[in-house]
Amino acid sequence: DKARYTPGETVQFEIELTDYGSDAELNVSYIHLNDKLGQQKVAVTSNPLSWFWQPPSPDYRGYLVEIILIENHAAIDTTWIAVDVSSDWARFPRYGFLSKYAYLSETQIQRVISNLNRYHINALQFYDWQYKHHLPLKGTPENPASFWNDIANRTHYLSTVSGYIEAAHQRNMKAMAYNLLYGAYQDAAVDGVPESWRLFRDPNHNQPDVHDLPDSWASDIYLIDPSNPQWVDYIIDRMREAFAAFKFDGWHIDQLGDRGTRYNYIGQKIVLSETFAPFIQSAKSSFHKTLVMNAVNQYGQQEIAKSPVGQTVEDLTKS
Repeated sequence: DKARYTPGETVQFEIELTDYGSDAELNVSYIHLNDKLGQQKVAVTSNPLSWFWQPPSPDYRGYLVEIILIENHAAIDTTWIAVDVSSDWARFPRYGFLSKYAYLSETQIQRVISNLNRYHINALQFYDWQYKHHLPLKGTPENPASFWNDIANRTHYLSTVSGYIEAAHQRNMKAMAYNLLYGAYQDAAVDGVPESWRLFRDPNHNQPDVHDLPDSWASDIYLIDPSNPQWVDYIIDRMREAFAAFKFDGWHIDQLGDRGTRYNYIGQKIVLSETFAPFIQSAKSSFHKTLVMNAVNQYGQQEIAKSPVGQTVEDLTKS
């Protein structure tokens, strides 16, 4: 029933049989590596059929569960499933993503998450869930908008995003809010992001660094200097508002790879890869959420790997 179990949690199994006789039973074996830890017989008294198992207490272990359908003392069919007992998803990450948030019913949301659960996905990136990159939450934490358009001018719904997060949590999946660390719309100045914070392709701030997008979209993405402390404070505050409105577990921080030589507004050369670790540290210190960052084409990977990505609050406390 879950993608991951914390030590001490009970596992619930449910199986549906397509055909079975009156004396059918299940022979269930619980296996760790090459060791069979236990075996139980489950009488087929209903269809679907449910039963429970209490895994051993050690943390960070995976188990194979083998289920054999027995009729007239003969094996008719066999199936298997895995069980992950881990207190931290990042120990054995199986990272998936969502990317569409049109209006969905509760049944439709549960169907999507149930399918992901079958693949044992234990964390989900909510890709392009937000309103604007520099203003991810439309509305306020106390009164978020019920719907909004994303950068591709698709309509997203509060009930769908929140419903996905809740359904993921029911399966012990982490929900990660996607956003660039340095993206803004062309008109971001009206939201408090002045053009003087941008990155430029020349030292005279004549050519802003722009990630071109289709004309039908809301805006191209203008890159902001991630070493600018005013921008760092601004975007962390905006993400904090998003975390107050949605029960996300962390931030999937994205970048656009090696942009070549870039400059800030006053003509100083900015090496983007050198800005990643300080930015991540500022984010971690600000809201103690789990952080993941994408090393596009391995750009900045060494700097990212040395920063507090993939850590939980408990990890930070111990360090």
